[in-house]
Amino acid sequence: MPLFVSFLKPPVVPETHPFNQTVLIVDDEPHILQALDFLLRQEGFNVLTAENGAQALEQVRTERPEIVVLDVMMPGTDGYEVARQIRQEKGLENVRIVFLTAKGTPADRRQGYQSGGEYYLLKPFENEDFIQIIREICTFG
Repeated sequence: MPLFVSFLKPPVVPETHPFNQTVLIVDDEPHILQALDFLLRQEGFNVLTAENGAQALEQVRTERPEIVVLDVMMPGTDGYEVARQIRQEKGLENVRIVFLTAKGTPADRRQGYQSGGEYYLLKPFENEDFIQIIREICTFG
């Protein structure tokens, strides 16, 4: 299913949200960044974005998001390497990593989990499935 987000209504962000967590979205496709930013803000999350692996690592180190959503195929440092570097860095062991990618073979998934990912969601995806995974992470850790 293709990603679809309506931008006709402004996001409704509750003043106090039970999750109150920061999510870093890393993808080299601007429309994916914009759509996921919109969806997460609508749910009350704080959102950061990065267009490549180097930007992602810089943001993780400075902003300390609770959740990182990573594409795999990006220019420069790919998502697997970003995940490995996050896992190796002291003080970042509690960052939760979600892969959101078009790479869906069993070997791709295995590489995602071996590099430190905890969830592996394929593009195209259903918006509600994506939001549900983020909610689960916030609720169950």
